Amino acid sequence: FSGAGYPYPSSTTIEASGLDALPNNSKVLLWVYGAQSYNPVQKTFLGTWNPANQVINPGDGFFVEVAAAGTYTETVPYSWPTN
Repeated sequence: FSGAGYPYPSSTTIEASGLDALPNNSKVLLWVYGAQSYNPVQKTFLGTWNPANQVINPGDGFFVEVAAAGTYTETVPYSWPTN
């Protein structure tokens, strides 16, 4: 597992983030503040996330277990202000 975080001041889903490029069978553990526990989300062998459309909020941290060698690169989700 590797620790990571979402550095931008806007919410996104796993599917809309750079995490979607992770190989199939990868896992993400999202912290759920209200429940004080982790929500495991897995990219299936079909390339879809289960459960789908999990939101990552600004400043959220998460753990990633990558099924094969790869990197996580996040793209700026907005064009203003100048990046």
